[in-house]
Amino acid sequence: MRKKIFFALSLLAGGAIFVYIIIYFGGVQDIRKTFETIGWLAVLAYFGNATLLLTAPAASWMILMRGEGLHVSYWTLLKANFMGGALTLITPSFYLGGEPLKMFYVARTLKQPQQRILATIIVAKFQEFGALLLIMIVAVGVAIWQIEFTGHQQMWLVSGMVVILLLFGLAIYAFIKNYQPTAKLIDLVAGLGVARRHLAELRNRACEMDQLIHNAFTKRLKVFAASQAVVLFSAGSIFMRAWIFFAFAGTFLGSDTLCGVYVITNVANSLPMPGGLGAFEGGMAVFATSAGLPSNDLSAFLIVNRGVDVLLALIGLYIIIHLGLHSVARSVAKGKVNLNSA
Repeated sequence: MRKKIFFALSLLAGGAIFVYIIIYFGGVQDIRKTFETIGWLAVLAYFGNATLLLTAPAASWMILMRGEGLHVSYWTLLKANFMGGALTLITPSFYLGGEPLKMFYVARTLKQPQQRILATIIVAKFQEFGALLLIMIVAVGVAIWQIEFTGHQQMWLVSGMVVILLLFGLAIYAFIKNYQPTAKLIDLVAGLGVARRHLAELRNRACEMDQLIHNAFTKRLKVFAASQAVVLFSAGSIFMRAWIFFAFAGTFLGSDTLCGVYVITNVANSLPMPGGLGAFEGGMAVFATSAGLPSNDLSAFLIVNRGVDVLLALIGLYIIIHLGLHSVARSVAKGKVNLNSA
């Protein structure tokens, strides 16, 4: 119930911020002129670039799975990513949310244990985060160098990046050294007296999954490197999205502006809000003022960005319904991770 209330309130608040910024910065007539200038080709180009968020990770995931001896088609993984993306938009936490649905669908399709599929998902997610962080480090560096931040703003940016990199690095180190972090986390929670019987059942599967992740990181380096190279296109598409739109509108953004937009995008997506709704628009409004972006172009950009998000989510929801997985998707949205009986 609390989750539903939070979702409804965050959606209403984010929607209100979105509408306010669109009206305040653009206005209907000016936004219409921008759309007449850019045309449908710009929208299609933006949509094509946005699909790389799902298509590139699907190709990367396929490389990982085939390296594990799992012969899966790209089409299967692409459908899984579209379905997962739709759920991630409404159950978000830094590009996460729809993974249990992806695990269930692929495991059922391949007739494989769910923990084996989940292990490949976890490795693939580490690679996605690694690609995002690689560009984020460069983006923050360029932003601090070329954009006038206050001392406090620079401190928060650098501190935030250090914390994220430290946590990311520790997680990878734990898997590489085969410390079985998932199993140890289960032991820690069980030691607090929380759901001991259920956690005891999960521990053996967690140990097996940790071993699979360790093998992917250490024993299949060529496969891992190839997969990592492909997933970089996903992070790159986020970096280029603003340049594509504003270039069609007649404004060619510099590297400092693109880096600023990239940082804002990833910070907004890390917040527990539906698609970062409101947070992204608010951040862009503040940044656009200092960067001197045309206000009507900014409003049109925000509309196209959200429109593409909704379109990708609708494609994912159609696939969910078409495959008869709506009950499973509902379970995931409610936070029920155990899908064996779904």
